[in-house]
Amino acid sequence: MAKGAEMQSSSTEETSSTMVEIASQMQHLARSAEALAANVDQTSASIQEMSATLTQTAENGEVLIGAVEEASATLGTMIDNVGAIAARIHQVDQVSQQSVVETRGNGERLQESISSIGQRSDEIGKIVKVIEGIADQTNLLALNAAIEAARAGEAGKGFAVVADEVRRLAERSVSATQEIGTVIETVQKDTKRAVTLIEHVLAGIVESISKTSGLVAEAATAADEQAADAREVLATVGRMSALARQIAGSISENATGAQEISAAAQKMNQLTHQMSEAVVEQKHGGEMVVKAVEAIAVVSRQNLVAVEQMNGAAKSLAGESDALRQRVALLQV
Repeated sequence: MAKGAEMQSSSTEETSSTMVEIASQMQHLARSAEALAANVDQTSASIQEMSATLTQTAENGEVLIGAVEEASATLGTMIDNVGAIAARIHQVDQVSQQSVVETRGNGERLQESISSIGQRSDEIGKIVKVIEGIADQTNLLALNAAIEAARAGEAGKGFAVVADEVRRLAERSVSATQEIGTVIETVQKDTKRAVTLIEHVLAGIVESISKTSGLVAEAATAADEQAADAREVLATVGRMSALARQIAGSISENATGAQEISAAAQKMNQLTHQMSEAVVEQKHGGEMVVKAVEAIAVVSRQNLVAVEQMNGAAKSLAGESDALRQRVALLQV
């Protein structure tokens, strides 16, 4: 009986020690579960925030795509306008070059006409000089005739009158030819001045048109370069639009994945809290079991003490019984 009590007490002590260790492990597990629940809460909040951020980013991506497409359309319109301007500038350049050619041709023809007028004026001047020479000779002849008529006396009076009229006509002819010569000289001078002025003005006009043509050509080149740059920018914008669409698609996929992750995290959060609550309950249950085992251990120790006391009493009774038998034996002798 004592041996059984000792075994029971030893087993109870071992069970109590084991339950204490289990209780300690349950406490550690409870703390770990609480920490896990806190981490899961934080992770869930971070995932929800990331999901919201990705959703907002996806919306911003759509806005960006709209802005890029609008910029692309604007650039397309600008390229069309620049192309139209370049075409008009090329037309203006062609007109300017044609104007230079026509202006030079008209100026040359005008110079030829004025030169022709000058040549005719020279010819008229030569004719006037011939007429002037003839008038001088006529005047001399009239003077000689008047002298001869004076010598003839009364018979030469009629001839003297005719000679005098011829002389007057010759003088008027000389005077007229002198006036014509003066006019011709003036015309010749004016013609030369006009030719010089026309040459100067024509050179200025041609130079101005040439400069204008050069500026127009530069403007046409600049317009072509601007159109080329705009087309390159449009191509870049197109690549940006495609890349933005790709990024928006990836962001949308990530946002969808993040929402799924967020739902899974929330579910995990619930399971973690349930596990934490179960661990806490297990902890309380373990503490109660430990207390019960400790109570059993106390009772076992008390039983062991009682058994030991009973053993002592039994031994004492056995000794007294032996002494009693010995006394009885002595009495029988």
